[in-house]
Amino acid sequence: MSEINGAAITILTEAPDGGPITEYDVSHFLTYARLIDAERAGTDWREAASEILLCAVEDDPAGSRRCWESHLARAHGVVKGPVSI
Repeated sequence: MSEINGAAITILTEAPDGGPITEYDVSHFLTYARLIDAERAGTDWREAASEILLCAVEDDPAGSRRCWESHLARAHGVVKGPVSI
């Protein structure tokens, strides 16, 4: 659990998968922005997972990687929004 402006924020082991924006997504817009910024800056996934998602990368590298991948994918999905053809 982390804090933003004194409010406790819980990070799930995996972000919501597709579908409409959830309350979890809304409460994590800043987290998603930080993940996208870190990706664009070339930050190693381990550093981003540890610093942004508070994952225990050394203790659970596979779980941390899944957490990071799912949250980064969700971040891109939320930013991109629904696509209609």
